Amino acid sequence: MRVTVDGDTALVESRSRLDATIYGARRVWPIASTAQLRRIDGRWVIARSASTTF
Repeated sequence: MRVTVDGDTALVESRSRLDATIYGARRVWPIASTAQLRRIDGRWVIARSASTTF
């Protein structure tokens, strides 16, 4: 996991493996996720989030 903070914005990037059954087929899926956060009134709030396979 990597976290980059720049003032009142932050970016969280991670990679993981997800064990899931999709359409009857079980597989371990490699997942890359990113989340953009904003600090509003002192609290971190997720502004955008996305995940993809890699």
